[in-house]
Parts: sequence; C-alpha cells; structure tokens
Amino acid sequence: MRTLGRRGPAPEWVVALVVAAASAVPILWNVGSSPDTMFDEVSYVMAMRNIALGGDYTWSNQPVFVHPPLSFVLQAGWQWLWGLADADLETSVRGARVFAGLATVGIVVLTALIARRLMTAATPRHRAVLTVVIVALAATDPIMLRYLRMAIIEPFAVGLSLLVLYLAMRLDARRPAVYVPLIGTLTGLALLTKEMSVFLVATPLVAAVLARDLTRAKRALGALAVGGVVWLAFPAWAVGLGLAREFADEKLLLFYRLLGIVQTTGWNRPGFSSRSLLEATAIAGRDYGTSYLVLLGGGLALVWLLLRVPDGGSRWLLAWLLTSYGFGGYMVAFGSLNEHLFVYLVPAAVVGTVLVGDALVARARPARAVALGLVVVAVGFSLGGWVRNDVVDGDGVFRSAAYLRDTRAACDVVNGIGDSGKWAPLLPGRELTDFGTGQAAASHGVHLFFVSGKDPAVGNALPELPAWITAHGTRLASFPSATYGGLELWEVPADPFDPLADVEPTRDGVFVTTVGSRCGGYPVLGALAARWEERGGKGVLGPPRGSASGTTQVFAGAVLTDAGARPVVRELAATDPAAYAAAGLPPVTSPGGLDDGALTDPAIRAAYLRAPEGTPGAFTSAANRLGAPLGLPTTNPDGSVSQAFAAVVLTRAAGSDVVRAAPVGDLAVRAGLVPLPAESTVPVAPPPLAGETAPDRPSGLRGFAGALLVLLVGVAGVPAVVVLARRRTPGAPPHHHHREQP
Repeated sequence: MRTLGRRGPAPEWVVALVVAAASAVPILWNVGSSPDTMFDEVSYVMAMRNIALGGDYTWSNQPVFVHPPLSFVLQAGWQWLWGLADADLETSVRGARVFAGLATVGIVVLTALIARRLMTAATPRHRAVLTVVIVALAATDPIMLRYLRMAIIEPFAVGLSLLVLYLAMRLDARRPAVYVPLIGTLTGLALLTKEMSVFLVATPLVAAVLARDLTRAKRALGALAVGGVVWLAFPAWAVGLGLAREFADEKLLLFYRLLGIVQTTGWNRPGFSSRSLLEATAIAGRDYGTSYLVLLGGGLALVWLLLRVPDGGSRWLLAWLLTSYGFGGYMVAFGSLNEHLFVYLVPAAVVGTVLVGDALVARARPARAVALGLVVVAVGFSLGGWVRNDVVDGDGVFRSAAYLRDTRAACDVVNGIGDSGKWAPLLPGRELTDFGTGQAAASHGVHLFFVSGKDPAVGNALPELPAWITAHGTRLASFPSATYGGLELWEVPADPFDPLADVEPTRDGVFVTTVGSRCGGYPVLGALAARWEERGGKGVLGPPRGSASGTTQVFAGAVLTDAGARPVVRELAATDPAAYAAAGLPPVTSPGGLDDGALTDPAIRAAYLRAPEGTPGAFTSAANRLGAPLGLPTTNPDGSVSQAFAAVVLTRAAGSDVVRAAPVGDLAVRAGLVPLPAESTVPVAPPPLAGETAPDRPSGLRGFAGALLVLLVGVAGVPAVVVLARRRTPGAPPHHHHREQP
C-alpha cells in the first residue's frame, strides 16, 4: 500500500468538487420519496421544528437527553431558512432529507480526500482510479443510502467525525497551540452531535500510539480532552433546567446499553436472532449484501495490517480501522447494535478494502483483473439495489397516513406494526396503538391494522399479528415501501356477538365499542352490567343499542333493567303479534310459561340453564334470568333452531352449538314497546387507554447556547493567552517553529 506523502498535481478542492457532483446523483435522487420514513426520523423532525419555532428541544413535552442537540439545531436552522418549520410534516421531512443528503455528499467527499492522503505516493493516474473505486462503493453503499439519506443524526455525526480525522491528518505537523484548540473544538462538536462519535474522533490518538510517538499522543489526548470540555455544554444545559438527575438517569441507561447490561433494541435484544436479520437484510430483498461484503473486506484489511508493521499512511489506516471495527465489534458482541450504526464503519471499510486490496494485487495482472471484476460486480449490485429501492417511490408511511386521513373518521384508531410511532406525528389528533396480537387489539375495539412485510421477518413484530389480521380481515389498500417490504391497511370487521372483542372493563362496569375502530360506543354500568354478564353478556345478548336510560338499557337481544330482564318477548307476542311473526321469531304457544320439559334442544338447554345437567335449582335460576319457556324449540326454514322465552329468543344456526339471542331488543324499540331517547343513542368516546402522561418539563435551548458559547470562547482564548504570556515573559527563549515529519 502506498504511504503518506506529498499530494499529487490535482488540487484537493477540484477533487472535492468532482466527487461531490458524482456522489450527489445517487444520494439526492428521489430523496423525498425513498427510503420510507421511520419513527426516529419523524420524531427528530418534530424536534427540529420545535427548535425552529420556539427554541424547545423536545418532540413531546419532555427535553431530549438521549441525544445531544447539535444536529437538531443545524436542521432547525435549515428548516427556518427554507420556511419548512411550519409546513406540513411530510414537507418538513423531505426538506430535512435534502440537508442530510448534502451532509452525506460531504461524507463521501471526506472519505475520498482521506483515502487520497493515504495513497499520495501513487501516480496521479493510479490515485484517480482508486478514488473512482472508493467513491463508487461509498456513494452506492446500500446501508449508507438507506440511512444517510434520512433526516436523522448519523449524516452529521459521521460527517463531523470524518472532518476531525481529515483535519487531524492535514494538521499533523502543526504546533499544539493550533492543533489542540481546532481539533478539540471539532471533536466537541462531533460529540455534541452524537456521543458514539468518540470512537472515530479517537483515531488520531490511536495513530500516535501505534507510532509510539509520545508528543503526538499527548497532543491528540489534549484535543480529546478539549472535546470533552466542549461536550459539557450538554449536561450544563440539563443542570440549568433543573433536571440534572433526569439527565444522569438517561445517560446511565445509555451506558448500560453500551455495556450490554440493558438490551431493548438492536440485534442482541432477548428473543431475537441476529442470523434472521442478516438473512432478511442481506438476502431477502433488502440488498444489504454489498454492505456486508465491504464490511467483511474492511475486517480482512484490518487483520492484514495487524500482521504487518505499518508506517505512514498504513498506520493511519490501521488506526481508523481499529477505532471503527473496535466500535462495531464491541456493539455486535455486547451492545444494542442497530443496523444503522454500520454507517460509522462503512467509510473505513471501503477505504481499507480498496487500498489493501490494491496492495495485494499490485504485482499480479490476473489478480488485478479479478479485483476489477469484483468491484464492477459490487458496484453493479449496489446500483441495482438503488434502482429497485430508491429510484422508485417507496414512501408507504406517508401515503398510508394520507389515505387514513382522507378515508376514515378522525376518531378511528389504527394499530401499527413494528415501530408504530412513525405514523403518530403524521396523524395528529388520531390515536394509534401498538398491540402485539390481533386479539388484544380487538378486545379494545381496534379493527384497523397496518401490516408490513418486513417487521415480522426481522423480529419487530410477532408473526401471529399479521397472520391473524389476514385470516380474519379485508385489505383496504396497499402502499409501496421497499423499506418495509410493502405496507397495507387492513380492517377486521367487528363481531357483535364475540364475547372477547370490543369489551373493555372500566371501574364501574364495561365499555362496549359499537362504532368504527374504537371510535365510539356505550358504557354498561353498575347493576345493568351485572345483569348483562349474568345473562351471557355480549356473547349471548349482543352489544348495547344505547346508553342506559334511567334504569333501563336496550341490548340487541334483550331489554335489561335494574330488576332483571324485561319480558319483552311475551309483551311483543301479545301487543304486536304481526310484527313478531314478521320478524321470523318462533311462536309463543304458552304465554304463561312451561317447565324444563320444554328444553328439548341440547344446545339451547345448556345455554339457557348455564349449569351442569341435574344441578338443583338451575331451571328456577334460568327462569329468573331469562323468563320461562313460552313454547317448544322450532326449526326454521334455513335449518336453524329457535325457542322463545319470556325475555329472550335463543337461537342456534344449523349444525352449530353456538347459541345467541335473536334481536328482540331492536324489535321492541321499533315496535314502540321500549322508548329509546335520542340522546341515549349518541355514541360516546371510549375510556382512555392505560398509560402515563409525564408532566411538562422545560426544554428551551437558550442555556445550551450560552454554555456552548462560553466553552468555545474558553477553548479558543486560553491557548492564545498562554502563547501571548510566553512571548511577553522576560528571558523566555524565542519559539522556533518545528515542523514534525509524518
């Protein structure tokens, strides 16, 4: 591999412009509609908008301590500059992606410039070829395109980290008074973007240690210390808000995740298979295969360099690979690694793969041909994935949210899948749930579901959820999304006699959803709730037709009062026999009632008695609940069997043992036998789902800005004061500038 030396004839700014123009095509193409958005992105954009509009660093009502604020401040400035902060959220997200895409172009440019500093002994032509290969791999890398085209932290964190590395290489021979404040300030800004950047910004220190150069090591350590001082603006902000303890708790949790003690996300979370994720992302249509091959190549390059005695540029590359793969390896083994964190490794992996590969094949023409073929195949595969996933529209989350807003009532609740919170900011005022099973959602009256092809495959959702939805529901719409393997909106219709669906316990009884997807319904409270449950509840009598009116409440199959079940079947047969007969109900042959000898149908008998055969007093209890039999069971033309009782008509379908009440409550209302005031038929909102609402906390960034300004002035001013004092000290020896050799 070529060692670090003088630059070739092409000025760096020319190389930077050419690389920027070339890499901007795949990075910024269709950046607004692909890839699909995710929870982090929409939450982060909410925080950017809040900063731009009011100076508050929050995406809810709490200050954000999990991530430093710098990338959000930068994006807030972009949002304000282009008037995006008060636009609709979809427009804000797309605008923020443009800025992130420009930062990603900067990442590719810095990767190329750093690589060229590691190979400057090569001929200009050879350097150009290697630069083209590195840029082609970096600008089309699937993981880079997937995550660095989004409005998240990583484009800015990786970009600032690479800027630190690039300038550290350029200033390697400068005095500490210049190097330490400048590199230290940029290091601090990188840490204020994301603390994980500490692994990459430590590269100059590792390079100095590998060179066994104590002077450089002290200087690099000083820059890291200055960076740590600049980062203190973040905790100082929390202290100024009076939330130091909350900040410490959040950072302690982050430290536990780094150690692998707490694992709530990523490849290592309990019950999750890393192998299944690799298969899903590398093979099953996610097109990450090229990224994983490049990461493998970078790892092999690291091993090859460790087995040698590197010097010059090789030492810098080894240091870069050590910090990158040290972070990645540790997170894979112990921490909560998410696939988007690979973007911190890819630049070093690309450069290491290309430069070490070039060194290995430098003297063998057949090997060069094979290497060139592998590069062409890798870039071609990446470009193919780019065409399939990024050239076409894949904004399924945006489209599904718009479809829901346009076609469903605002009160309809939808159950998400995976990181369901990605829909929440796009659907303001609408409640979303994230039940893991369809039965749990249905029990709370939720009947609308988002389904994706990816989330169950990679462990973000139980596979039972989409299986249950597709087995019981109807697909309403589908939306393109390469990110999630397609998105669909499904509706599982409500079953008015399902005893477990749409019924939520409350403090005084139950609430029964009867309208839409948890859109509204009626409470059943107190003694009426007890009477309803005693008579079989929703599974037998069906749902309520309105709220209670006085001491009476109408259900589909009965009319209940505080005293029990009203004998509306006897009353209907006596007062309006024509309407009774027209409803297809069984004839009433004994208005005075029959004994248990009339219970000749086994299924109806069991449902009526609700007690084992031969239980003493069972018939009397049943007669008190539902009234005595008014006739024998009757077989209907469709094969179903019905039997009239004083308060209900029990019926079962042909060949079934499931017994339900016929809609005599509805008939009693239509016949005018039971008044149902209009106000009682207006559905009411369901009770709020269980959950805690945290109190509002202050989140203004004014204190952060002040603390950062003070620290930056101190970082810049202290070295200047020291140098000036040394120059004015009587008898101080004159300072001779010594340029250290690389």
